[in-house]
Amino acid sequence: MKRIFSTLIAAVALGMSATAQESLVATLQHGSNLRTFYGDTALSAAHDAAANGDIITLSAGKFQGCDVTKAITLRAGGEDVTNIVSPISFTVPSGTVHSLTVEGLGFSFAGDLIFSGTAGGENVVVSKCKANVSYHNARFLNVNATIVQSRFEGTFMVSADGTHLTCLNSILGNIEGSAYDIQNCNLLSGVGIDHSQIKNSIVYWGNVALGSSNTSSHCLVLENSTGFADSWRVADEDGNYYLDPEYVSGDDHRLSDEAAQAYLGTDGTQVGIYGGMHPYNTTPDYSLVKKLDVIGSHQNGKLKVRINVE
Repeated sequence: MKRIFSTLIAAVALGMSATAQESLVATLQHGSNLRTFYGDTALSAAHDAAANGDIITLSAGKFQGCDVTKAITLRAGGEDVTNIVSPISFTVPSGTVHSLTVEGLGFSFAGDLIFSGTAGGENVVVSKCKANVSYHNARFLNVNATIVQSRFEGTFMVSADGTHLTCLNSILGNIEGSAYDIQNCNLLSGVGIDHSQIKNSIVYWGNVALGSSNTSSHCLVLENSTGFADSWRVADEDGNYYLDPEYVSGDDHRLSDEAAQAYLGTDGTQVGIYGGMHPYNTTPDYSLVKKLDVIGSHQNGKLKVRINVE
């Protein structure tokens, strides 16, 4: 259902008129108040004006990153719709009762993507996002973090410095560090973790030695991998140490119909990202800014704008 909001915003240039609806837009929601920012630096401007617990929503397009130092909710149009194209970092301040939540956003830049706490143990949620940061690191430091329905195949994921990292129904590349809880994920490359749990997941890469400090069950792995208890070990693809397409293939990483019925997790659903409680789906489940319309003319240096949210 379409909802329409009206708000008064300060004009940043007299030339901003009927073209406003074509701009990159960030909206900042603080309680019942709504403010609007324009351009590729709109995220930074909205963040500067935000307080812990506020919601920032980005339109489709490419935005510049910034240092996010507040426990906000950052929402966007989807992993391939809204992208951060320069380095961004997230630091959750100590003492806040709010979580940092990032939803429906793509990260496509050269550099580390960092989520960190301040005192340790701050909460982070990353949902329906995609990180392709040119084979740099996605680092989680001193946080309790949850990644759900996201794609991190283009990064080296690191859990360190007291982090507990829960990964649900996500596509992961190389993972390193400690204290992972991995459920219904597709692991595409290296696994160098300890004191962690993996279950109901698919490990594409061969010759993985899961150390004795880890626990596992109901995983689909290659026959030359070791340390996976209560799991299926299958032949690799022509000796190339990679899972054969007869099991799972394509950019959407779906199991074949036969494999989806044969390899069931602890809850009776298929292993991998399409099983479990959160079957993989990248479509945002919240309202998004679709269009801005300028109403009337400038009055006292301000524009009246109707925001259509669908």
